[in-house]
Amino acid sequence: MTKISVVMKCLDGAETIAEALQSLAEQRAPFAWEVILADNGSTDGTREIFADWARQHPQIPARLVDASAHRGKSNALNIGIRAAASDHLVFLDADDTLAPGYLVAMEAALASEDFVASRLDIWGLNPGWMSKIRKNRQIEGLSVLSHAPHCTHAGGATLGFHRRVFEAVGGFDPRMTCLEDTDFCIRAHQAGFRLTSVPEAVYRYRYRSTPRAIQAQAAEYAEARALLRQRYADPVPFLTPGRWLRLFGGLAGLGASSAKHKLLRRTRSPEAEAAHRRRLGRATGDLRASLRLRVAPAPDHSSPVGRILAAPFLRLYQKIENVLRGSIVSVRTKDRLMALTFDDGPDPETTPRVLDALAEARAKATFFVIGERAARYPDLLARIAAEGHEIGNHTWDHPSLPTLPPGRITDQIARTKSRLAPLGQALMRPPYGDQTRKVQSVARKLGYAVVLWSISSGDWRGEDGATVSARIAEAARPGAIVLMHDALYTYEAETARDRSPTVEAVTRLADLLPDYRFVTVSNLIASGSPVRIARYKTTDAADLAALHPASREPAPDPGMQRLG
Repeated sequence: MTKISVVMKCLDGAETIAEALQSLAEQRAPFAWEVILADNGSTDGTREIFADWARQHPQIPARLVDASAHRGKSNALNIGIRAAASDHLVFLDADDTLAPGYLVAMEAALASEDFVASRLDIWGLNPGWMSKIRKNRQIEGLSVLSHAPHCTHAGGATLGFHRRVFEAVGGFDPRMTCLEDTDFCIRAHQAGFRLTSVPEAVYRYRYRSTPRAIQAQAAEYAEARALLRQRYADPVPFLTPGRWLRLFGGLAGLGASSAKHKLLRRTRSPEAEAAHRRRLGRATGDLRASLRLRVAPAPDHSSPVGRILAAPFLRLYQKIENVLRGSIVSVRTKDRLMALTFDDGPDPETTPRVLDALAEARAKATFFVIGERAARYPDLLARIAAEGHEIGNHTWDHPSLPTLPPGRITDQIARTKSRLAPLGQALMRPPYGDQTRKVQSVARKLGYAVVLWSISSGDWRGEDGATVSARIAEAARPGAIVLMHDALYTYEAETARDRSPTVEAVTRLADLLPDYRFVTVSNLIASGSPVRIARYKTTDAADLAALHPASREPAPDPGMQRLG
């Protein structure tokens, strides 16, 4: 019985396929496996090389299937998979190789997991300078998609999966000329399959090395990424000035660099030339695809010259964005007022202690509460309101909102709003500070102002109350909004559940800041004008996964990124 099938897609791979096949011949596995070559219409002798290899290695079942009727990598993969005898499927491109033990490691992983990916080796088949310009997270783990649904994905032919994953997803999308594997990973994630890393399996990946090929591939990838953004990312208006300014600024910088080298008759090093061609390919490919698909360009185009050219326009756009979509982070006021805010409660053990400390300090605060906890502890909610504190919406069960589809974002906020009524109708804080324009839009439609913070207490780090209060006091400014926690929703460790440092910090603040008065966020806003900043951020999917059940929460403050 065939335990695992290796599917190779190929079009004119005669130059390298012998090396790929040799790495297969060197695999030693205590089970039966086969090789399927899905040939996409080769005319360079690829078929003959494969047939000759099969004759030399009769112990390895090898079959060639004709996938020339419809050109394209996805079609070839789909045909090869359907022809495979095993339900366990792994892959090999004709210009790459497998490290010894690859099949054994992948089969061991597939014995317990539906969907896996190997580790990448980018050094074995590439010149040394190439690895310096290519950053690939799959060397140590898995990459995480930078936009919705923010799932893990794997590149190249490093995937391995059960046939049921293929059938549930519907195969590779023939409309994807490249990044068909990323698209497959996204759809598998949406179907409920979670990608698992197999570090013991090492896939040796070969990059394109000529300047023209590097630029062409970068452009092709940029166009595919634009299609992925159109399909899956949170909608960003096509005419988003910041994106276009970065793109045109990047193109201007690349053009200026090319002109300078041509004028001065300078020759770049292979490493510098490859990096320049990659940036140029990404920018031109993204421009073509953005115009064709009517999507905003990618957010990561940049160059020194481009930054200088785009800076004044970006500053203007930032100001407009802050006004239109900014979250409240502080308040402009001459009065020495601050707002203490507490997230993730109410909790029957810790919230009463925080309330007692606030009463002792004669302070009022804003509690951003979890809906399902409010439903469990209505008496605590009533006490918070009765003692003059403010209640805000912190979603139903603390997800990272940008990772959810629009309907579930609305449900998380609206369900909590209904449970808190008539309280908690004005202010909302997204968990982890994670939000996109879509999250902002949903919150506003439901009548909420989004509130973040200007001072992060760091009271989830396990430090004592003196350290936490000193951090707040050092950063104190009139109109500041302070992030604290009367509970930690995702924490499992006993040390994290202990809110004694937070309680102690509240008590100490009255002595450290005797000339300040602590008020609710709404009262703080009434004392001046709110400072709004457009902050868009999504916590890394790996960090989110680690929180369930985890003992540490990623710091919600430093990683915020403006203008998405």
